[in-house]
This record gives sequence, C-alpha cells and structure tokens, in this order.
Amino acid sequence: MKTMNKLAEVVEGYPVTTWVALTNYQQYTALARAGDVSPRNGVTVQLRKATDSSGTGATNLGSAVTGDNFANASCRAEDLGDYTHVSAVVTDEDSPNTVTSFAVLSDPRYQQGPTGP
Repeated sequence: MKTMNKLAEVVEGYPVTTWVALTNYQQYTALARAGDVSPRNGVTVQLRKATDSSGTGATNLGSAVTGDNFANASCRAEDLGDYTHVSAVVTDEDSPNTVTSFAVLSDPRYQQGPTGP
C-alpha cells in the first residue's frame, strides 16, 4: 500500500525563510497570497537553493514568479544539482504585513515498508 505524506513548513516572513532539506522529498512548492496590494507590484516568490541548512552557497533557483495577489513557485529535487536545501523569498512591495505564505514538501522519496508478521 502506498502512503501519501505531505509535510508543511512555515515560510518565516521577510525576506528569507528557513532552509529546508529535500533529502527525503522530491518536490517543494512555495505559495504566497497577499491582500490589499496594487496590481503594479503584486506579490513575488523567488525560490533559492543552498548546500546546507545555514544557506551556504545560496543562489536563486529559476526565475521569480509574480502575481497580482497570488504567486507560487515549485521545484523538484533533481532541479537542485549539487545543492540539498531550498527556501523561498516572498516580497510584497505595497503592504508586507498582509502576506500569508507557506511551503509544502511533497512526494516522499521513501515509503514505509510493511510492518508486523
């Protein structure tokens, strides 16, 4: 029986989040929803990658994604190359206190095996 697991990580405010390991997961998605923003600026999500949980060697991962009041960006573990950790930078130029954002780790690399006799 295949077990489907999802692990949510909180994106910790502005401008940089916690570095999350993709060792046991295959996909990372960061989402942001903003209220009361002008369509001129909107909300932006930029994924980043690093070689450890301290952000060593951090660099942008792909292009930033901007939407009027919602933006999301995803990557798969194979997109990281030699990097092992990801984070997201979420920005809202007009009113940063109105942004709600979170990240989801999904597609576990390993499934729990059968247990018991």
